Amino acid sequence: MNLYYVDVKLFDTFEETTSLIRRAVIAADEANARDIVAKQIEEEIKSAEAPCAGYEIIKIEFIRDI
Repeated sequence: MNLYYVDVKLFDTFEETTSLIRRAVIAADEANARDIVAKQIEEEIKSAEAPCAGYEIIKIEFIRDI
């Protein structure tokens, strides 16, 4: 398993702004890290009080083997 940082851009519907967040995730490879974070973000968007227009995974960075 490997440790990755995944950078995500969130799009706000009302203010037409974006936010950048970084998630640390343990995964087998980059594709798996992308899938894990995408699922987490989609669940958070569904449960959020303020609607979010969407997200974009902009960078996946390998940190180290675990």
